[in-house]
Amino acid sequence: MKRLFKRIFCFALAFSGLFSFCTFSDAAEIPIDGGLDDFSNPQAPKVIQSNTITEFSLQSKEDMDIDRAGTATSFPAGEYILKAERKGGKARFYLIYDSQDTSKPLIFKQDLPVEALDELQAIIKKKNLAAINGSSLRNSALGTLLIFHVHYDSGERLSVYAEGGAATLPDGWCGTEVFLEFFMEKLQAEEILLGKEGR
Repeated sequence: MKRLFKRIFCFALAFSGLFSFCTFSDAAEIPIDGGLDDFSNPQAPKVIQSNTITEFSLQSKEDMDIDRAGTATSFPAGEYILKAERKGGKARFYLIYDSQDTSKPLIFKQDLPVEALDELQAIIKKKNLAAINGSSLRNSALGTLLIFHVHYDSGERLSVYAEGGAATLPDGWCGTEVFLEFFMEKLQAEEILLGKEGR
């Protein structure tokens, strides 16, 4: 029995010795104990020259309802996907909402005048979102997901990524509700999106 114990002990030491030479930087996908991982790109441009959006996408997941400024109502918790893309002389807009407790998400889709993309760019510019371009933060908390991308006709790109808790949202982020309000109005989705929730 003692010999067996010694063999196991020696094997454990050898095993741990092997791993002492390993690096886990590539394997450590999720931060441990609430630590914040910063994968931001400091070289990402903080000024976007073009004002012509070709593609816009925002994916957001919230565990709690999202307050609407100046109203007593709120956007229901869940996952939202907002997309807009230039299609010739039109702008194709999408709003997808998944409450994550139903089998069928709500999908709103409509072709709008291309000027709608100019209005979208005006929001991005007003909120100075280029200042947080390249931000990519993640921790092991739960409750927040933000994937934000904007492509321009010049080849310039704007991107923000946040996953984990609210601390991963960069200072300067305007809030998902700003774009939810815009898309909901353009797609005339308020009655269905908010009305059915009784909010």
